Amino acid sequence: QAVRFATLFHTLHKMLISLASCFITLLWAFGLMFLFMYVVGIVMMQGVTAYVKENVVAQGDLDDLDRTYGGFGKVILALFRSITGGGNWHSMAKPLEPVGWIYIHV
Repeated sequence: QAVRFATLFHTLHKMLISLASCFITLLWAFGLMFLFMYVVGIVMMQGVTAYVKENVVAQGDLDDLDRTYGGFGKVILALFRSITGGGNWHSMAKPLEPVGWIYIHV
């Protein structure tokens, strides 16, 4: 009984060491994902802002743009939702159609 108990802790110890060694890689993956979202978010915000300033935008289109891309936090959230599967990119990209095709494909 004691040998079985000791073997269980040895296996648990191996699993915890494996998880701890992968933690740094996981942090790098999250960091790179956030950096990618940050850069793409800035590009998208600049595009939407320039479009709204330079063009006469219908109130319905402006509301759609503001709902999804009305601030940097909203842009990051929209990108995070589309990357992780929490939202459909097609529905999030629909307000960007008048802004330009490049912002849909970024």
